[in-house]
Amino acid sequence: MSTTATPQAARRPQDGAPAHAAPAAGLLVLLVGIFITTLDFFIVNVAIPDIQ
Repeated sequence: MSTTATPQAARRPQDGAPAHAAPAAGLLVLLVGIFITTLDFFIVNVAIPDIQ
């Protein structure tokens, strides 16, 4: 039995994070972007004309 690290072991996250953490972070960024775009659309087209 060898004690050297295999390339697969070297690529494993050391903190126990799941391997699919990066796509989940990308999905979070996408959802936040959609939320900000929707909020901006609402402010420009609904809120501002309503107060003028």
